Amino acid sequence: MSSDSWEDAKSRLPVGMLVVGKVAHHTPFGIFVDLGAGDVLGLVLVTDFKEGAAKTTPEDYPALGAEIEAAVLGHRESERQIALSLRPSALEAARRDEETPP
Repeated sequence: MSSDSWEDAKSRLPVGMLVVGKVAHHTPFGIFVDLGAGDVLGLVLVTDFKEGAAKTTPEDYPALGAEIEAAVLGHRESERQIALSLRPSALEAARRDEETPP
């Protein structure tokens, strides 16, 4: 991936934004999400699936190909991934930010 495409993805997907993507891959540590941003993927770690989850079960994983809504937590520079969260508190904060005029 070129530096320009990574910088473009970061500017189009800022921290706090609510995004919609499709679950592309399951891993033991989380899910990868296709955000329609070229070769940039989102990553939801299992700790960001739900509030206060001590343990995540297979039932917590969204189905492959499922469309999900997530909040952008940050940009993982070394992996060139967008860090995402499915936690209700993060989604609620992102929705509030969208409704607040600049």
